[in-house]
Order: sequence, then C-alpha cells, then structure tokens
Amino acid sequence: MPRSGIRGLAGFCLLAGCGSNPGLPPSLVPGSAAGYNLVLLTLDTTRADRLGAYGWEPASTPALDRLAEEGLKFTGAISPAPMTLPAHASILTGLDPPSHGVHHNGQFSLDESFTTIAERLESQGYDTAAFVSAFVLDGRYGLRQGFAVYDDQVEPAPGQAFGGLDSQRSARDVTERALAWLGTRTRQGPFFLWVHYYDPHAAYEPPEPFASQFAGAPYDGEIAYMDSEIDRILTSVRARAEPALIVAAGDHGESLGEHREPTHSRLIYDATQRVPMIWWSPGLIGGPLVMEDTVGLIDVFPTLLDVLGVEFDASSLDGRSLVRHHEEEDRALYMETMATYLDNGWSPLHGLRTQRAKYILAPRPEYYDLESDPGEKNNRYDIARSHADEALERLETLLKQKLGGMATAASIAEGARPVDPDALRRLQALGYLGGGGSADPSLAPDSLPDPKDMLPGSGSPCGSRRSTLGREVR
Repeated sequence: MPRSGIRGLAGFCLLAGCGSNPGLPPSLVPGSAAGYNLVLLTLDTTRADRLGAYGWEPASTPALDRLAEEGLKFTGAISPAPMTLPAHASILTGLDPPSHGVHHNGQFSLDESFTTIAERLESQGYDTAAFVSAFVLDGRYGLRQGFAVYDDQVEPAPGQAFGGLDSQRSARDVTERALAWLGTRTRQGPFFLWVHYYDPHAAYEPPEPFASQFAGAPYDGEIAYMDSEIDRILTSVRARAEPALIVAAGDHGESLGEHREPTHSRLIYDATQRVPMIWWSPGLIGGPLVMEDTVGLIDVFPTLLDVLGVEFDASSLDGRSLVRHHEEEDRALYMETMATYLDNGWSPLHGLRTQRAKYILAPRPEYYDLESDPGEKNNRYDIARSHADEALERLETLLKQKLGGMATAASIAEGARPVDPDALRRLQALGYLGGGGSADPSLAPDSLPDPKDMLPGSGSPCGSRRSTLGREVR
C-alpha cells in the first residue's frame, strides 16, 4: 500500500534530539524502563468516562482506579477507529489504519511486512504472550506476529450467558489462561504479556453478582466484572520481585445511544473515540499524575519501545514517542470508520481531532468546538466556513493531504478479504458484518448517504452544505 502522504499531520523526530514532554514525570525518559516486564491490558468497548478514575461515580472499578491513583492517567487518549481489529493493529504498530491497511473487522488482516511491538521485543530477548477474548482478534488476522504464545481459543466456560459461544470468552477465562502462563513460564529475562478483555462489548450480560448490582446499568456491570478480573492480573504482577510497566487502554468506546448510535462503528464522536489509558510502574511513575494532552493509541508503540530502551524507526510511524515530544495543543489525530461504506453502502467517515476541535468529513461535514461543546451537539461547520475560520481551514487542508496519500474507498473495498461462512457466522454473533454490503464503487463517497442520517430516530438533515473537497473525497 502506498505510504507517501500518509504521515504528516504533525512533526516527527528520530530518536535523537527531541525534548521530553513536560506533561510526563521527569523519570519517564528513554531507556528508563529498560529490562522491565511489560503488561498491556486492552479494554474492549470501554468509554473513558465510565471508570471511577475518570469521574463516573456509579462505577465499581477499584483495580483500574488504583492504577490511576498510583500512576499516570491520560485524559485525552484517542482511538483511530471505533472497531476492535483496526484499533488494536494501531496499538501494536504505531500506525493509523490507512498506513497498516486494516480498516474493518474480519475483512482485513495485518500484513507480515509490518512490525509489531511484540516482534521488536522478541528480538530483544523478551518472552512474549498474548491472550485475547474474541474471535475478532483471531490469529488469522495478523496480530500474532512476534508472540511466542498467542492464545485465541475462544471457548467460554459452561454456563456463560454469551451470544455466539464460539466467538468470545469471559474475562475470568482469559485471566485464568494468562495467570497460568505467568505461573508456569520458566524462561529467564523480561516478558511482554498482552491480555485483551472483550466483556463490555454488547450484548451487556455481566455474571453475578455484577448482574444484580448493576441491574439498571449492565454496561457498567460488564466493566466492573472486567475490573475484578484485571485485579487478579495486577495482583500477580505486583507480587513478582521484578520491575514492571503496566499499560491499560481502551481500544474504542461505546455510544450508548448518543447521537442515536446504539453501540459503535458507525460514527466517530468522542463517545467511541475517547478512551481510557493508564500507565503504572512503581518507582518510575509516582502518581497520581494526569496528562491532559491529546494523544493517540498510535503513540503506545513508540513510547513503550522508547522507555524500554528498544530502538525503532520513528520516521516510519504515525505515532510519536511521548517522552521525546513537547506538548502540542494543535496536534491533529486521524480517525475513520469504513464500516459504514463496507457494511451499509453509506459514506465512509474521516476526521481529525485536536485538543480543542474536531472536524469530520462527511456528505454533511461537521466541525465542533470541544471546549464549549464537549458533547459534540452543535455543528459549527457552516458558521466556521462562512467566517473563513483558520482552524477549520487548517484541518480541512491536513485531512485532504492525509486522504491524498491513501487508497480510495472503492479500492479498499476491492481489497477486503472474502469471509468464509464459519468466520462470518462468528463475526455476526459479535455484531459485525451485518449490513447490506459495500456501496457502488462508481459513486463518489460524498454522494452516498450520510451515516448520521441513517441511524434509528434520525430526523431531517439539518443543513445541506457539502464538503469543499467535493468529489476529491477518497
């Protein structure tokens, strides 16, 4: 896939000569965690604002809250895509979806030409293991690269109230498998352990006692259940007489009816794009610390390798090492959803988010002032265009440059892999690939239905202005 023009939304630097970010603890510098064990916990479908550490009072998330109390909490972490596989591909590679080529669940896989964090750490002598809890991250989709153990056997324990019993497994099951690996490993040297929790994904059916405790809020109950199992991982890691760095991060959030989207994947508002991210390491990070800068899941790969003292080619990435970059208020992070185009025949959505604003390219484009309108309810695009708003013009220019270096929506659809009947059944049991198929490739995306007008309860379109990019939309 062409790489020219993909990067360039913000400046990049090589591993020498960049200053540290003043929003991070001074002890978190390149090489400061060299030789540490690394634990990556990914929290599927978890909104940042549904954890106690992020201010949600009804939450019961003591394990993650303690991580934040003792570590570093990021309040502006942004996912590049509201879907599990593309988001995890970005976490593990430091690349946006246009760069790594994974645009949807089930229809794409990460090519072996890309380097994952597991591959870099394995080359440095790390013992590597991954335990994932949903078929959407099955090894066939390319994320197993670099893992000596990749446990993707999604066979829930008997009695679990899941739909699609061979598509996902419970937090308890995946925790048991990860703890067994930790308890029996004999290899000397540091390890990299990735544990993925799928439970907060719809349908929300937490086990007891969480089902009763959260009878009116089952999504919160799923998160509470997940947190209780995460606590078991944290207890095991803390008990080891070895230095460790733990990172807990959501892959994407959940709309829960906001903007008329019941779950996720069709829109790119902050309900699905803003995620929790917490870093913990005693002696290295003395919390509670809070970083409010807007950062991306694409920054996980370079920042982790940097603090672990592992070399990488920064110029090849979309993400950046946060320990080598100063705060940049206007940094623009890329977001997309291709599910609308590939599943429903609607227009794809592409967007950029800075700390203060968000621009969404759609048949009826959107522009939000996130300081005065954090809920993204007041589309200011027409007003900003009529006043020649420089901030909007900058984002339009940057996104046009970004899209100019990526494949067209039609060619992305042509490159989607065929899904065999069994995989299709298992993915549909998870709520994916349930639409009517891709749009007519002869139609320009801006002539297709706008996803925000196609969701349940959508009213009359509020305005008719089309993007100034017109048929250059790709």
